[in-house]
Order: sequence, then C-alpha cells, then structure tokens
Amino acid sequence: MQTKHISLIFLIILLHYCLIGCKSYLKTQEQNTPKIKNVTIQMIPIPIEDTYYIPIGPPFSKFISNDSIIARVTVDCKICITNKSDWPFSIGMPYSWAGYDNLEFDLMLDDDTQVVIKRRSPSYLSDKNESITILPQDSWEDVISFDTRLWDIPSSIQTKKILKIRPRFAFGAFKVNQKYYRFYDENKKCLSIYFNLTSRDGELIGDWVDNWNIEMFKKNRL
Repeated sequence: MQTKHISLIFLIILLHYCLIGCKSYLKTQEQNTPKIKNVTIQMIPIPIEDTYYIPIGPPFSKFISNDSIIARVTVDCKICITNKSDWPFSIGMPYSWAGYDNLEFDLMLDDDTQVVIKRRSPSYLSDKNESITILPQDSWEDVISFDTRLWDIPSSIQTKKILKIRPRFAFGAFKVNQKYYRFYDENKKCLSIYFNLTSRDGELIGDWVDNWNIEMFKKNRL
C-alpha cells in the first residue's frame, strides 16, 4: 500500500515537470515564431528641384489638353506599398476600373479641419479585371502627379493653409487559397466578411507628411 502511495506521488511530480517543460517549449516556440505584420503604405515626396515629367495618354490626357493625345505632367511623389505579411496582397491596376479609386489623400488645414482629394473621373476606364500582386516581404511603387487638373480638390483649400498630407489606399486584399480577405484576422479566423464595393473598410493609411511643397494644390502647372 505504501509502495503504491509513493508511486502515485512520483507520477504526480513527473507530470508536474512534464507540464512545466511543455509550457517552456511552447513559450520558446512562440518567441521564435516571427510576428505576422500587416501591409503598409508610405508617401515619398520628391523635392521640388528633383521633380520631373512623365507622359500620360487618353483618357487622362484630356484633363490637361483637348488637343493632344499625349500630355505630360510633373511627378511630385511616390507611394510605396510594402507587404510585411505571409500572404500575397492583391490590388487593382491604378488606371483601370478596378483600381482607379483606390488612392485618396487627406489634407490637414490650419483650422484643424481635414479635406479629401480624389482623382477626377475620366470619360471611360478599362475593365480588363487586371490586378497587381505584391508578394510577401516585397513592395510596389507608383509615381504620383499632383497636377490639380487630375484631381477633384475642394475649393475650401484656396483660403486655407495646408499643413500636412497623408495617403490612403483602399480595396486591396490578401489572397489565400484562391480567396480574398481585406483583413489579416479574416483569414486567421477563417472568416469571410462581406463588404459593399464602395466601402473603404480596411484601407491602408499612411503617416502625415509636412514641411513639403503642398501649396501646389492651389495652382495648375504646365
């Protein structure tokens, strides 16, 4: 009887240390597992002295000149989308129907209000269902012109000082097993959330940028 009692105590002690070892192993594994990060957007201003021109074609060239098939505009900044997750991130082509409205910018004014600038709607857009895939740990860049003829800009900024600007980029999605998820948690929890086509839920929001030539929005440039 005493032998059985001693054996039971030994078994309990053995299980206790096994559990401690298991918890320690799991904690070590968790610490060694890379944290899955999200997708980020960054605005990279181009100094005034380094700005350059790029050509644009129809239908966007019509915003600049009705007489030219090809027009030219200045490049004022780049946007860079970096995929720090473990899954491909898909976005629409910037000048197609699927991707034209992805990008917007917030302007912070000196009266503590914010306004939004959006791309002007052209007479038509291609609809080839094309997309860009940003692979894990990779990035994608696009050049942006702030020529005011390309943007819908609120008239209120004409009498206000612009302090800061930041980019927002919507409608991108993680592609996992032939399914698309706007949020990392959707895939992690095996959820599939329905979004209205015009909803910007889950959009990427960049940091505010200041001390830059953002007064350019108050004038057209040739």
